Amino acid sequence: MIKLEYDCDLEKYAQAWADGCKFEHSNSWERPNQGQNLYMTTIRNWETSALLHTALEIWWQELEEYGMPSDAILSEEVWAKKGRLIGHFTQMACGKSRRLGCAIATCSDMEYVVCHYSPAGNRKEHAVYEIGSHCKTDYDCPSDFSCIEKEGLHVAVGTSTPQLLAEDQTTL
Repeated sequence: MIKLEYDCDLEKYAQAWADGCKFEHSNSWERPNQGQNLYMTTIRNWETSALLHTALEIWWQELEEYGMPSDAILSEEVWAKKGRLIGHFTQMACGKSRRLGCAIATCSDMEYVVCHYSPAGNRKEHAVYEIGSHCKTDYDCPSDFSCIEKEGLHVAVGTSTPQLLAEDQTTL
């Protein structure tokens, strides 16, 4: 799996949506080929990194709560099961997404987190990610990628992903 790169342009798009303070997804035509995750809380005065970390944790917990089929296919049954929200997790874990940008807004009635991913994930009847082993060396990676052994992820040669959260917290 390829490690997501942080993208300041996606952050700008996410910030523009967050600043509107509407807790609903934007129209897909307003964010071509971008996925979108939203989180809100009415608890005030969050530290920025703690708020972002909480949103990411809640989105990722969808995997623990609802599970994924062994083939990792996002079927209509998985997607539309009543009372089941798995789309935040599947967007985060999407093997096709390469970049993300997140933003936070303090609105009159909520603290609001918006993350945009590109290319968009959550394609029904497609695999969320390719099932396989994590990389251990650069030889396990596609050409023009190297392996981050500690994380088991591929990274494009010549790119660096900024650390957005403290070392002891989950990174994007």
